Amino acid sequence: MNEKIKYLSIGFGIGLFVCALLLGLLWKNKSIQEISIPIIGTIKFLDKTEAPHEVPVYLSVAGEVRDIFDNPRKDVAVVLKGEGALSVTDGEGRFLFSDIAEQEQLDLEARYGAERSSVSIVLERDAVMVKNMKMDHSIHRTYSLHRPLILENPEIRVEALLCERITDHSPQGVFAGENPGISADVNVVWCFIRVFGPLGYERGKQTLLHCDWYLDRDHLYRHTIHVGFNPTPQGWRTHVYKNMNQQVGQWRIEIKSIHKTLTTLYFELL
Repeated sequence: MNEKIKYLSIGFGIGLFVCALLLGLLWKNKSIQEISIPIIGTIKFLDKTEAPHEVPVYLSVAGEVRDIFDNPRKDVAVVLKGEGALSVTDGEGRFLFSDIAEQEQLDLEARYGAERSSVSIVLERDAVMVKNMKMDHSIHRTYSLHRPLILENPEIRVEALLCERITDHSPQGVFAGENPGISADVNVVWCFIRVFGPLGYERGKQTLLHCDWYLDRDHLYRHTIHVGFNPTPQGWRTHVYKNMNQQVGQWRIEIKSIHKTLTTLYFELL
């Protein structure tokens, strides 16, 4: 009887030792799939490793809406196509979409009356990530767009022509044609400009036009002028001019706002 108790005690002790050894190894290295133990042999374990759970990512995207003269636009509806999401700009022209599903490209459209602006945004290219928050069960990233959405008013247009002089707000000696040849004996070339658009559109805003003069590929000079809008047939009339100094070659004048070239005139000084 004593012999049986002795052997049972030895076996029980060996069992405890083996269990402790297995638990220690498994605790240190949870990736063990099998283990070899002297006398007992190889013990294999079931793989209970769970596949990593995919954490959902949500995006917030901030941007601005401005007009072609770089003025912020208030109360513009910005639609995120495909999501049914809508944001309305504040007094600084800012909009924000919050907690939208992760995606690489966003199709945005700005709407205000008859004015429209549509653009496809690739986040990696057209925005900067300003916040990356890891929550318990999700990730939230905030992006800011590099450039504003530019809203164009279809009623705004600019007409221009070249002439020898301006008298009483009217052009005299007009140089006709799309690319007129002008003699180098002409000392001054005038550019007569008319601006058309909704009356009062520029109220409370800084509305500027830039007239850039190019000779061949070289930019030589810029005129910057303040303008208004006039829906009448005469338009808002203004002008610029430049001394030619007998600089022969192909000339062009680009009349532009900050965000758009509105019209371009060409002439050749012979």
